[in-house]
Amino acid sequence: MAGPPRVTAMGIVRDLGLRGLYKGTTATLLRDVPFSLLFFPLQALFAQNIQDRMYGEGKPATLCVLAGSTVAGVFAAAAVTPADVVKTRLQSSSQPSPPYRNMTDCARRILKSEGPMAFFKGTVPRCLTTAPLFGIALMMYDLQQKVLGW
Repeated sequence: MAGPPRVTAMGIVRDLGLRGLYKGTTATLLRDVPFSLLFFPLQALFAQNIQDRMYGEGKPATLCVLAGSTVAGVFAAAAVTPADVVKTRLQSSSQPSPPYRNMTDCARRILKSEGPMAFFKGTVPRCLTTAPLFGIALMMYDLQQKVLGW
């Protein structure tokens, strides 16, 4: 039973050159940096707000950190979905001559052929995976700090 061909690092280097390993790096940074700029301040704000409303003032409880991180993850993930769409389109083309010249060309062609809503394709699944992931990660970090006394 033959499946799709396996993609390996050596195969990428052979077909696309060393630059092929870094295809989409700029687009990834243009997604991840704004995500972090949104996520971390919102997480601190939401976790503290939840703490204040539910338990009174003080350092956020672990479950407040989980809730605040998850809510912040939804906002941040939704906000950077357009950048994720462009990044995914750039990285998913594996031919030696890619269909897009660069990020700007990719974004223009998506807008022209599919309209502005195409930039928000996959927003709900992205939020449903990213938000809990970051919520759990920050909760575990907070728990680790409490257990270790940091």
